[in-house]
Amino acid sequence: MEPGTAMSLGRDALLAGLHANIRKVIERFVEDHLDVAIFESFKAINYRVKEMSSLDLDGSKLMDATLNVTNPKIRFADLSSQTGKDVQQGLHFLFKGAVQAFRNPDAHEQFRLLDEEEGLEVLAFASMLMRRLVRADTASQNSSQESAQ
Repeated sequence: MEPGTAMSLGRDALLAGLHANIRKVIERFVEDHLDVAIFESFKAINYRVKEMSSLDLDGSKLMDATLNVTNPKIRFADLSSQTGKDVQQGLHFLFKGAVQAFRNPDAHEQFRLLDEEEGLEVLAFASMLMRRLVRADTASQNSSQESAQ
């Protein structure tokens, strides 16, 4: 097997291990249109952030307004410590970068050719981001929990 070629079993295992929300949006495209599958996965992330934050923004502006370290609508860590602030800021940058690097080019230009290995890695990255959203706290959850105490 040549370097850079995804084995069928490895490919199937990777796809099976993706977050369910990502698997759902890519299932129609992943076999024949990996580029479209990637685009759809990052659209799903953008939509989930929008849904969790209740903000009517999109893309980079949505990620800045929702995931910033000073007043996040979605929290990934305890912001009372420097470590928590670093995690929040790092994930903010990852989400914003993902939207800019993977979703936006495909939304505004023709899809670029990817080799299968790179495409599967990008889908795995999208899956990791979706998992982080599932585990995150939203500002509305935090305020209702604080008022209940």
